[in-house]
Amino acid sequence: MKERKILANAYVLSRFSKMSDYTSIVGVYPTMELAEQAKVRQDDLWHDAIHTIDATVLHGADKLDLRLR
Repeated sequence: MKERKILANAYVLSRFSKMSDYTSIVGVYPTMELAEQAKVRQDDLWHDAIHTIDATVLHGADKLDLRLR
């Protein structure tokens, strides 16, 4: 059986803190709509930050393992 790689679109929401010049990933979403909804919530919570959404493609998405620390 031939191994298949699963591709998936992903939208990464990042936060850049204006006060500390620190960038972090807030979340990864399967649709732009969900990422935009999360961005609105983050903008309300973090007034001193810039939130951006970057589109990407995940290669081998079936092996993806995201964990919160």
